[in-house]
Amino acid sequence: GKYVYHGAVNSPFYTLYLSPFCDRVCERLPVWVHPDFLTLAGAGAVALSHWIVASTGASTVGCLLGLIYLVYPLFDNLDGKQARRLKCGSVAGEFLDHIV
Repeated sequence: GKYVYHGAVNSPFYTLYLSPFCDRVCERLPVWVHPDFLTLAGAGAVALSHWIVASTGASTVGCLLGLIYLVYPLFDNLDGKQARRLKCGSVAGEFLDHIV
């Protein structure tokens, strides 16, 4: 059968704000955007923020770093929603999502 992941949600912020926002964003994502791409894009945003700190120093670009770092939870939430929307969830996708 198809792989299905069931996780527990214990966060009021996630339930009230992040998840509904990501539902609306996910509805607008093109179907050709693969969930694993979203996972890697979120990891890329985190890597970019670390590179900026290493090359310039956090004090000069603190607000930019904060915004870039906030992209990760957005993409982390979107990848699962897109996988369920496209019915392409997999063990490999879950592994990638949790290792990144």
